[in-house]
Amino acid sequence: FTGISGSMYIYKTFWNPDLKEIQWDQEDYYKENGLINSFLANCRYIAIEKPAGYCEETVYQICNELEKDAIIKKMPQAIDQPDIIVIMSEGFWDITNLKGITFEEEALKNESLYGYTMVPVFGGGTSNTEWEVLTGFSKNYLPSESTPYQQYINGPSFSVASYLKKQGYDTLAMHPHFPENWNRNTAYPYLGFDQFLSLNDFTNPLKERNLVSDYTVTNKIISEYKKYKSLSNHPLFTFVVTVQNHVSYDHNNYTTQDQIKFSAPFLSEDIINDIKDFATGIHHSDDALGKLIDYFKNVNNKVIIVFFGDHMTTLGDSTFKVFEETGYISNSS
Repeated sequence: FTGISGSMYIYKTFWNPDLKEIQWDQEDYYKENGLINSFLANCRYIAIEKPAGYCEETVYQICNELEKDAIIKKMPQAIDQPDIIVIMSEGFWDITNLKGITFEEEALKNESLYGYTMVPVFGGGTSNTEWEVLTGFSKNYLPSESTPYQQYINGPSFSVASYLKKQGYDTLAMHPHFPENWNRNTAYPYLGFDQFLSLNDFTNPLKERNLVSDYTVTNKIISEYKKYKSLSNHPLFTFVVTVQNHVSYDHNNYTTQDQIKFSAPFLSEDIINDIKDFATGIHHSDDALGKLIDYFKNVNNKVIIVFFGDHMTTLGDSTFKVFEETGYISNSS
């Protein structure tokens, strides 16, 4: 009887349709579902299957091949240490790739090096893209619904931040939202960040779409840069995650006068309404990035700025509707 009861409890925990999935905030997750339910549900992600061919010998073989690379041999012994700013822009993706939508203007694409990234998530799960970028590791080898920041970063871990810190860099992380979101307040120190600035560190921030605006984040990056440079001679690595363009979208977030102008005669009304919000927010993010670049063009130090989006987003009243109507993917039906 005990065995049957235990099995039913586990079944109702793992596959319970009433279990509230609040993975991005484990404190709320536990409050909503209870200690035992939440703990058992999280246990799904403990076991990680060993990838085929994964062994110490394979790692040494890869290292030996890299050491033989002619490019690495030609690298100079002494290299510059520029300040580095990496911005992961919430929901930023190239909507101009969708057919049937014509926008009035484009901005920085013609002035910068640009390309496309492959990310492990769609429509959500921002921290998984973030983890891949910071560590170089692939989410492909972990349970599909897991979140490394929550299940696996429980001690000092390799990342770009920890590597640069060993090279003499100061390391700063910034995200204008709750510090507990995706467990960043715990994960960031383990990844090698000296300091983490969250929503709590933004005083009276200007908001857009009821979230801290990218213009505010740009100003914060500049002010923190000035502060660090006044206190330290070390190069600075700044990693920023924005929040302004987070789902969901509503055309009422901007006035008609403020909305970016575009033509999309063949798309559904609900998609057009969402694009009015999304495209305007993305345009403002692009403009905020332009202001950041304009500032750093005039500083004496060498600065590298990297800007990318975390994932594509949903538009319209169903997950893939915008991509089906524009022919970006085939109709799922």
